[in-house]
Amino acid sequence: MSERLTKAEFRMLETWAYSTRGTCDRLHTATTLWSAEPEHLFLSGGYNGAPAGQPACDEAGHLMVDGHCIRTNHGEENALLNCHDPDRLEGGIATILGSTPCYPCARKLVSKKIGIVEYIGNYENAHGAGYLDDLLKNAFVKCVYISTDDLLKALKKAFDFSGNSGGIFKDIVLPAAFFGPRHANMRLMDGGKLIIFEGIDGCGKSTQIKMLEKHLIQKGYQVFATKEPGGGLPDLRERIFALKEDGEENLAERELELFEEDRRVHYHDKVLQALASGKIVLQDRGGESTKAYQGYGRGMSLERIEKANHEATYGRKADLTIFLDMNVDDALSRLQNDAPRRINRFEKKEFLEKVKAGYLEEAFKHARTGDWQTVWADDSEEIIFEKIKEAIEERLEL
Repeated sequence: MSERLTKAEFRMLETWAYSTRGTCDRLHTATTLWSAEPEHLFLSGGYNGAPAGQPACDEAGHLMVDGHCIRTNHGEENALLNCHDPDRLEGGIATILGSTPCYPCARKLVSKKIGIVEYIGNYENAHGAGYLDDLLKNAFVKCVYISTDDLLKALKKAFDFSGNSGGIFKDIVLPAAFFGPRHANMRLMDGGKLIIFEGIDGCGKSTQIKMLEKHLIQKGYQVFATKEPGGGLPDLRERIFALKEDGEENLAERELELFEEDRRVHYHDKVLQALASGKIVLQDRGGESTKAYQGYGRGMSLERIEKANHEATYGRKADLTIFLDMNVDDALSRLQNDAPRRINRFEKKEFLEKVKAGYLEEAFKHARTGDWQTVWADDSEEIIFEKIKEAIEERLEL
């Protein structure tokens, strides 16, 4: 006899079911609210959807302001509005599918004295900058991360339970491919495009990504903008800069391990999902950065890094890499002018000269393949952007 679902697994599936009612396809997310243990009662649920009586995104299209759709309430908001017994929320559980709560929604959960926040999938706190963790910590809210693999296992467990004696699927043979290797399924469904921006810090990657994101959304495309490092592990920056420069070889080894771990989670939980849903992914840095910095910069084996990149990305390569080329002195000057600060070990001139030489070497290797575009980054933002638009229109027909 198959094992029945745990309470945590049941919360996952209940929240996932709510998300399938979402009306905004920019993010199918949802929240369910539960009373505290041991009572553990379902209190309410909500998905990304327009306020009652108002047009929804799947009817009237997105209402975009500053790159965000404002037509819908977030799942957390709707779950709180739907809760008919708010007194029982104190010390309870909020299970959220799709991302961490945005900062305004987190404030509302804290106000209701939620005790535990479970988030399934991505770690995203862009709306609250660095304040989300502090808010939840100061309110003594426990955060629990649940991977999408855990959700998939709960789904399989539910189907197995229903496929045995007494289950509604007992006479149905479910296709094995339905629960095959997750990344293999994603490659089959891969309808999106992956565009990765590369270059040394200060070359203007983030500015051009914002401009391109706005341009593509205006043309009607669904876009997911993300970045590495830090796309997968929320504490990666702290872990990287905690490493001591006690020997270049050891330092490079430890950097590589952390960057590849971050990349594996990033692709597993975010990039491949976005591509599978047909989105255009705009990524600030990728595996080529690791080759440039740890390979050409630190002297590690390029073959080893390429193998590690292949494993971390499940074999998914960029459809187009845009390399923003710039003089090292000019890039360092930009960094200091934008925000005067202490130069870290990745921004030292001698090291960056090696990194830039590595990027140029890789650009030369890709010159005939058509999957790289080198753009001189010392022109105006507008001129650079026009060249990028020409490249994606010519090579990706976007």
